[in-house]
Amino acid sequence: MTEIKVGDKVATTLFDATHGVVVYGPFASAGLTTPSLLVELADGPRSGECVQTLVRYVKLYTPTYTPGTEVKRAEHIGRTYTVDAGPFPGDLGPFYVVTGKHTGRSVTASAASLRPAAPKPARTYTYDGVTYDLDAKYRDRVGDVYEFTGKYINGLPTVTCTEWEDNTDTLDDTVRHWGPLTRV
Repeated sequence: MTEIKVGDKVATTLFDATHGVVVYGPFASAGLTTPSLLVELADGPRSGECVQTLVRYVKLYTPTYTPGTEVKRAEHIGRTYTVDAGPFPGDLGPFYVVTGKHTGRSVTASAASLRPAAPKPARTYTYDGVTYDLDAKYRDRVGDVYEFTGKYINGLPTVTCTEWEDNTDTLDDTVRHWGPLTRV
């Protein structure tokens, strides 16, 4: 692991900031077993202030996002954005153009403020040794396309080829009568 030192740009979430510069440290702080740093915050409500933090709460700033990558912004952590372009050089470090999925509007965002969007956990179901992605569509042996409804009957996922979400056909019945199913 690379040691953080004075002058390094670091990504942080301290006091609603997204990044800063190490101005002193690392140093031992009274009563703490983890080394500390003094970081001058580059943005946020306490921009320009120096704050003490533990080394483990910051990381070296290294932007690596390509267009199409889904990200979160530190100042809007609950919302997902898509990287459109960048990085571009800026006075406070590189920045990107991102589009909010919630608004469809493009904004600029410092690279230090971006975090990878956590991938959605895969929704899968295994039947008869085959694992099915419940977010995918599948074609049966006669060409009909099925998708999962998001509902279950007795623990079995239900499927529909008619887009009728109240369909009661379960995956096991569909595989037995119309399988094999091939992912589309």
